[in-house]
Amino acid sequence: MAESRPVQSRNKKQALGNITVEKAFDLGEEEEVIHRQLGFRPTNVHSIAARAMTGEPTVLRLYPLAVSLKGARARNAERQPFPTMYWLSCPSLKAAVSQLENQGLILEWERRLQADPGIMADMEAAHKSYAEERWSLLSAEDVDTIKRQGWEKSFSNGVAGIVQPRHIKCLHTHFAHFLATGRNVVGKWTQEALDAGKHLPVAKDG
Repeated sequence: MAESRPVQSRNKKQALGNITVEKAFDLGEEEEVIHRQLGFRPTNVHSIAARAMTGEPTVLRLYPLAVSLKGARARNAERQPFPTMYWLSCPSLKAAVSQLENQGLILEWERRLQADPGIMADMEAAHKSYAEERWSLLSAEDVDTIKRQGWEKSFSNGVAGIVQPRHIKCLHTHFAHFLATGRNVVGKWTQEALDAGKHLPVAKDG
């Protein structure tokens, strides 16, 4: 698989309090690439978190509050907590990771995770740092909104909103976190499996 490298966050903080249907963050020419990769442009894309060696985005960093439009002609928008901070955007990587999931690796790696206290401690630390980074992205205005709405608990959850570190939600979100930060053991296992070609179909004799 193609290598991917993390991109340092520009630490943009922009409150979404008065946003309408306009995009929250402007990524310039990369908007077209993101739209091509995903088929749409998420309203809460904050920045590029990791890139392939070719320069193409592989992971997007998403703002922790998402704008949910009520309709195409809506002039106002509602904000809701968005648990996924790192989003795997590269189509080929997404397809490859899906192949790993189809092989039952989520359950296999959950057992592996739970069987080793040291690995479990590393995973818990990754979940904690994930929550801390989500808070760090927020503007002061949006922190006030979260407290006013009583959303603090959901913002203290781990990778992609995971409450129990013993469980794996999906490999895509762990892998995206690993590519962006290098701090996710399940994401590391995913990278190792891809490097070993475990996502490739097995040729049948005859």
